[in-house]
Amino acid sequence: MTPSDSDEALAIASENCAREPIHIPGSIQPHGFMLVFDEAAGRVLQASENVREWLGLAVEDLLGRHLDELLADVPPLLARLATLADDETNPFHLGDVRFAIGSRAGQPIAMMAHRWDGVLIAEFEPASDVATAYGNFYPLVRSFISRLQESDSIEALCRRAVEEVKRVTGFGRVKAYSFDAEGNGLVLAEEADPGYPR
Repeated sequence: MTPSDSDEALAIASENCAREPIHIPGSIQPHGFMLVFDEAAGRVLQASENVREWLGLAVEDLLGRHLDELLADVPPLLARLATLADDETNPFHLGDVRFAIGSRAGQPIAMMAHRWDGVLIAEFEPASDVATAYGNFYPLVRSFISRLQESDSIEALCRRAVEEVKRVTGFGRVKAYSFDAEGNGLVLAEEADPGYPR
C-alpha cells in the first residue's frame, strides 16, 4: 500500500466515522438495558431488545406501559427526577429502583437517566452489592465526570462541582472557594436553595 493509498483509506474511514450516528444508538451495552419514556405521559416509547434477558418480558409487553405499572414506589423516583435539569444530557444516577413486573420484580436495579429531544432515556444496571453508602458512588461519579469534561474554565468546573455536591448531598447551600496566601477566601461558585440566605 502506497502512502497515498493509506491517506485515501484514512480519509474514507474518517468520513464514514463522521456519518456514524453515535448520538442515536441502536443498542446498549449488555451489562444493562434501556427504556425510553414520554416523560409527560409517563409511558414507555422504546425498549432495548435485551430487556427480555433482564426482565423476562418482550419489548412489546413494555411499550405503552405507564411508569406506575412498571416500578414500585414511584413517588420518590419522581421527586428525584424533578431535581434533574431539563437540559441534562448526561446520565444521572437517580437511585436504585424495583420493578413491579417481570423476572426481577422486587430486586433493586440502579437507574440512570437523562433527557434528550423531548424524551427521558433511562438506563438500568445491576445494583451494587456493596454497602448502600458506597453502592451509589460509582454511577454518581461517572455522571459527574462526564459533566466535568464539558467545563472550559476553572469557574465552569467549580459551578458544576457545587451543583453536583448540592444535588448529591441535598445541602441547602454549597460554595467553592479560592484562598490567597493570607487565608482570605473568594467565592468562585455557589449553589443554594431558593430563599436560602446568602
